[in-house]
Parts: sequence; C-alpha cells; structure tokens
Amino acid sequence: MLLPNFYASKNATTTVLRAGQDIPAGTKIESGQLVSVEVGSFGLPEGFLNDKDLIVGKVAQTNIAKGDYLFPQKLGENIANELLDRIAK
Repeated sequence: MLLPNFYASKNATTTVLRAGQDIPAGTKIESGQLVSVEVGSFGLPEGFLNDKDLIVGKVAQTNIAKGDYLFPQKLGENIANELLDRIAK
C-alpha cells in the first residue's frame, strides 16, 4: 500500500507568500504588495522566503512578477543599478 501514502503527500497544502502585484526593480516592498496563497506542498522551489519580516522593507533588485515566489537573490537593502555601479568604479 505504498501508493496511497505517495498520493497523500502530493495532496498536502501549505500557505506561502507571493507577490500580489508586479513589483518593479528598485521598489521598496510593502506588506500590501504580498499575498498569502495556499498551494500544494509537493514540488515547491527551495530557498524562497515565506516570512513577511524578511521581505517587507527590502528593495526589489529585479522586476518581480505578480505570483512570483520571493527569493533572497531578488531582494536587497539598497537599489541595485548597473549605471550607478559603473559611475562609482
């Protein structure tokens, strides 16, 4: 009876945070831009942030599309700007 256990794990759900709207690069992320969504827990990507305290107040380093998971690589403390980086060097 291995199959019922296999399928039971695929039916499990969890609540995750996602972008509730398109967030342009350089935007400071606010709570209202995030949504909690119930999704299947099987096959979730690794490393995404699911704690509002780790997301709110950070700056989008790249465009984040509505529905995207939020990964640490997409967020930062400051605005990342290639032109400014070239000027500073």
